[in-house]
Amino acid sequence: MVAISAIDTKNRINTTYINEGLEFTGDSLLTPETHELYYRAGNQHPLEIITLIQEDRRFNVWTDQNGYLWHQNNHNTWIQDTRTEPSPRMNDPSSNSMTRNRSNFDNAIALAKEKALIVFDSSQIINSLYNNK
Repeated sequence: MVAISAIDTKNRINTTYINEGLEFTGDSLLTPETHELYYRAGNQHPLEIITLIQEDRRFNVWTDQNGYLWHQNNHNTWIQDTRTEPSPRMNDPSSNSMTRNRSNFDNAIALAKEKALIVFDSSQIINSLYNNK
């Protein structure tokens, strides 16, 4: 958002907003704030230096050289907002998950039914209703 504010000779303030058709070229007058973070992915991994850049000073959002997002909490600890490793892919062929046979799905359904009967058995309530009539 760009605004031009002017005061005329009678001390009246006139503000004009220019939002469309405006493009800025060249380097920024304010260099973005940077921070270096020393990171080790695991015990056997080498130490990695991550350079974090804050693109907009109004928000607590930082990006690293790989494009991942970070933020800093109240205790000055850096927290990565995006996952670094891709989620594992399933090797199952495309099929309806309710009809899978090779992964013991039928047994899982039977066990879930047994656990549900332990928590709440409606047959006892139904029998007591019919016996009271």
